[in-house]
Amino acid sequence: MTASQQPETEVANFRNVIEKQLFYGRGEVLEQYSKAWELRTGEAYVFDKFLPSGGRLLDVGCGTGRTCFLLAGRFQEIDAFDIVPEMIEVARKRNSELGTGIHFFVGDATQLSVASDQYDAVLFAYNGIEGILDKQSQIKVLSEVFRVLRPGGVFVFTTKSCFNSTYARHFYVPRLLARMGLGQHDGGTPLEVEVMQGSQKMRWHTTNPFSMKALLRKTGFELLYFNSEVRLGRGQTKPSLTANFHRWDQFYACRKPQ
Repeated sequence: MTASQQPETEVANFRNVIEKQLFYGRGEVLEQYSKAWELRTGEAYVFDKFLPSGGRLLDVGCGTGRTCFLLAGRFQEIDAFDIVPEMIEVARKRNSELGTGIHFFVGDATQLSVASDQYDAVLFAYNGIEGILDKQSQIKVLSEVFRVLRPGGVFVFTTKSCFNSTYARHFYVPRLLARMGLGQHDGGTPLEVEVMQGSQKMRWHTTNPFSMKALLRKTGFELLYFNSEVRLGRGQTKPSLTANFHRWDQFYACRKPQ
């Protein structure tokens, strides 16, 4: 990245953080997340299969604590953070009521204020990494997770695949046509989508699963498992090429080598 590009990237990242805080930190979205209290089918399978029991867990982008509260009995210690202060406030209140002893804090996934080799497992649930629009920032997240994992530690996360007709019809193709002068451009980059919850909306990145797997290997991870929520919801637990092309979430389980 050149010196002239860096300020522009920093401004874009700052806007992205503010957008997330406004989207998740108020109104219908905050209320909805505060009430969430269950694991999806795919989550339950992947967590049971690949997250170790005991040791320390870091829950990245924990929101109001849905996943780490449900996993509290499996780990000796859990640290959990989110970039939205209002969500952490809700999580801390619930933590106090339940007496679960989870350490919640406000933090940035691209700059973890944690020493290296600290955790047996790291979780970044519900496509949280897709809320980070800049590719270089996503790479920073993967590198930071690799750094704080102990050798042999497991990282589980999800993304949304860019390979689906719904996104192409509503976002990718209109932007391509707008670049050709046929229609109005909405300002999104080629693989971004807009997520609506009630009256609130936010931009999300969508991932090329083949590129993500290559990036994980480049970062140093060993990929243990990949599947989609669609297949897991049907009870299809064996890996399949078709999982790369489903609209709904793709699950990755990977390990930092010993």
